[in-house]
Formats: sequence, C-alpha cells, structure tokens
Amino acid sequence: MTKNIKAILLILISSMVLNFAIAQATSVKFGVVDMARLVEEYSGIKGVQGILQEEFSAKDEALRALALEVKQAQDLTMDIDLADGTRKEYERRLLNLDREYARLAAEFRQDYNLRRNEELYKMQKEITDTILEYAEQNQYDLILESGMIYASDKLQLTDSILDVLRQKLEK
Repeated sequence: MTKNIKAILLILISSMVLNFAIAQATSVKFGVVDMARLVEEYSGIKGVQGILQEEFSAKDEALRALALEVKQAQDLTMDIDLADGTRKEYERRLLNLDREYARLAAEFRQDYNLRRNEELYKMQKEITDTILEYAEQNQYDLILESGMIYASDKLQLTDSILDVLRQKLEK
C-alpha cells in the first residue's frame, strides 16, 4: 500500500512540475509577418513604381522613338520600286538601326532592373528595421517571416507593421 501512495505522489509531483514548465513556456510572445505582402503593399504606398516610371520616362520615350524609326526604315526597305543600290543602302541603315535598338533596349532593361532592385532592397531593409523596432517595443520573443504553412490570425502582425510603415511615411 505504501508503494501505491509513493507512486501516486510521484505522479502528482511530476504532473505539477510538467504543468509549471508548460505555464512558463506559454509566456513566450510569438508573431508572424507576411513579407511578400508587406513588400507589395508598401511599394504601392511608397509609390515605387511611379518613381521608377518617372525616372526612366526619358529613356523609354527615346526607345519608343527609335522603335518607330526602325519601323519606318522597314517600310522603306520593303518598297518594291527601290533601285538595287538604294535598297542596299536602306537595308544597311535598317540593320544599323535594329542593332542600335536592341542594344538600347537591353541597356534600358538592365538599368531599370538594377534600379528596381535597389529600391526593393531599400524597402526590405525599411520593413525589416520596422519589424525589429515593433518587436522590441511590444516585447515579442519571436517573429517569424512567412515560409510557414499556417499561422492563426491572432499571431499575424502584417497589418500592424503596415500601419507603422504608413505612419513613418507620413512623418
């Protein structure tokens, strides 16, 4: 009978220790952010696309003008009534224009992508810094970034972080 009492006491003490450990573990504060959504919505709020369009509008216009010139040269070259020497001259001009257009288009895409990536990097840094500030101010122990299958709404901090980013832009 004393063995049964000892076993019951051991089980009771073990369950109390386990309950205490679980109670301590639940005091950890978790949060989750959807980084893709933050970047997408923050870029819209910040107007990054408009900034890039304004910055590259002159190059884009020059590229369009050159495309029109290439089209006109193609039309002239296709004219059936051209003399053989004139046709060769127009074909050479068309070839040079086509090469120039391809070079400028590739240069434009490269410059645009480089600039877009710079803006994306700056935005991601701003977002990450804001998340860290938010975590410290609100005493979070762990904030996870996307990459998970499921997180309940009570863990979602994406909207709160967006609000903080909006407030920073208004200042």
